[in-house]
Amino acid sequence: MAIKEQATNQKVLLVFNELITTNTATTGFILDTADYDLGVYFAMGIIDWDNTAANFSMTIYEGDESDLSDATLVPDSKLVYSDDVELDELTADGSALIKQGCHSTKRYLRVTVTSTGVDTSAHVIVLAIVNPELVPTDQN
Repeated sequence: MAIKEQATNQKVLLVFNELITTNTATTGFILDTADYDLGVYFAMGIIDWDNTAANFSMTIYEGDESDLSDATLVPDSKLVYSDDVELDELTADGSALIKQGCHSTKRYLRVTVTSTGVDTSAHVIVLAIVNPELVPTDQN
């Protein structure tokens, strides 16, 4: 059986990096999906967990305007996992990353993390794992 090496083609981008101290919806960086025709996977994790009852949910927005002024919620039919992506005191234990895939037909994507039950703080990150269709990507 042939082995297909994937690491050469994958690129990991930081698209959300926030210290969250209140119950709010926080938007991440806008991701330009040009040349990433095989979809985008997002992985959400907590670096520094100092909460007892907080819940963090991730939603993905898409649009064709570079500032995402036309942003709409990505429909479930374009998501790999149709369930909401959430981190709480049970799922954030250890080093687990919660993932969600997206096969959007729009040019730009952005994640929003909504926090509830925050009593102190949590440092939340979201990584985007992208795969260009034909050529390797730069490491920069």
